[in-house]
Amino acid sequence: MKYDYLIIYGKTLEGKILRPGNWPERLAAKLINCEEKDFEKFVYPTYKDGAKALAVSSLLKSFDPILYKEILIFAKNQNLVTQKLS
Repeated sequence: MKYDYLIIYGKTLEGKILRPGNWPERLAAKLINCEEKDFEKFVYPTYKDGAKALAVSSLLKSFDPILYKEILIFAKNQNLVTQKLS
């Protein structure tokens, strides 16, 4: 199934809040400030359903598949709730 964005919530599957509270901003800023590539259109902090989250465009998978996979591994290792949106 095709999707446009993967939303990574700052909440674990067990309901715990991910710390630090500004994790989406920190992760997005790290990527946006990368001089070699322009990630601003692919990864950005957001609020979804009242929670801090990170939006990851599915286009990142084609643009930088390694980085896309690293973001997925981060979400999996932290046991974070994710949602695919069209």
